[in-house]
Amino acid sequence: MRFPPAPTLFVSQFAAQAAFLAPVPVLPAIAGDLGVSVAAAGQLRTISGAAAALTALGAGALARRLGIRRMLLLGLALIAAGAAASAAAPSFLLLAAAQPVVGAGMATVLAGGWSAAAAWVPPAGRARLLGWTIVGQPAAWVVGMPVIGLVTAGSWRWAWIALPLAAAVLASAGVASRGPDGPPPVRAAGTRRHPEGVGAWALGELLSYAAWGAVLVYAGAFFIQAQHVSARDAGLLLGVAATGFLPGTLLTRRWAEAHMRAMLVGFGLAAAGTVVLLDTLPLPTAGRTLLLGVLMFAIGARTMAAGAFGLHETPDRRAAAMGIRAAAMQLGNLAGAAAGGAAIATGGFPALGVLAGGLFALGTAPHLLPRRPTLPGGVLLPSPAPA
Repeated sequence: MRFPPAPTLFVSQFAAQAAFLAPVPVLPAIAGDLGVSVAAAGQLRTISGAAAALTALGAGALARRLGIRRMLLLGLALIAAGAAASAAAPSFLLLAAAQPVVGAGMATVLAGGWSAAAAWVPPAGRARLLGWTIVGQPAAWVVGMPVIGLVTAGSWRWAWIALPLAAAVLASAGVASRGPDGPPPVRAAGTRRHPEGVGAWALGELLSYAAWGAVLVYAGAFFIQAQHVSARDAGLLLGVAATGFLPGTLLTRRWAEAHMRAMLVGFGLAAAGTVVLLDTLPLPTAGRTLLLGVLMFAIGARTMAAGAFGLHETPDRRAAAMGIRAAAMQLGNLAGAAAGGAAIATGGFPALGVLAGGLFALGTAPHLLPRRPTLPGGVLLPSPAPA
């Protein structure tokens, strides 16, 4: 029995995001149980993120060697193994040693899943499948926060088992049910892709993910300190706001391939303005949650357009392009977390909003640059002769 591609890729991306999410709400419990500081426990995310970034850069070579199906199975196996090792780790050192495995699995699944969204269906169904693939990540936040709160009452170790391990096993069954990959796309003779288009896209992704990382890492602390809510209520509010990502992705997918650059610019600027208002205006808790949901909507639409852009620009190197995107995500999140912490230390949360807004705006700049026209096959047309 072959599982449909949409739920298979949805759950695979859910597993990748769950691997990122699992330690975040339980850092104090990990620190107390294993005898380290909360700051030291926070470095678990740094370790897995660095491993993910390095792995993502080799995604193209891995896909050429294994194919997308086996690449996904490898990534899911790494997530499952890393999650199991994390749950069983008797010391902080061994817990930290499991994180490169988790990070490598995350990057492999992210790059492989985005590539599969283009390879497993005809072009007419690509936008729909890409939309369902992308929403697997925010769904992990929406579902994961309450689940972690329920299962970790006795021990933080259950966070690794209930989310990434279970999701990775389920996704593996779906991926394994699919037949072997077809032959890889071959570039037509005499064609070449627009290198500056891909470079601009990668730079825009790095800047945008840095902005998003600055917002996301400190979102819980923002609600706790600015709105004076409990940690439990902050997690609930974040889960409610994260639901905005789903309609942002699914409602805009029909326009993503036809209006990629316009969406990248428009929703990038919308995110820039929204995050500045979010962090600077004196708002009640309900208003701030609503505004964060609007930001999530803009991020979802922008993510959909960015994925469509990368797949469109690199029809013969999709895994490599999606690997670059996964690396930009990890490096951007790490850089954004560091820059966001510095902004809060110097100017509080308003400074964080200005920083994130500026990074979102800068992320649109590469897509405003003029590009040389191409033929439908990707052949560069000659530049106009000087007058």
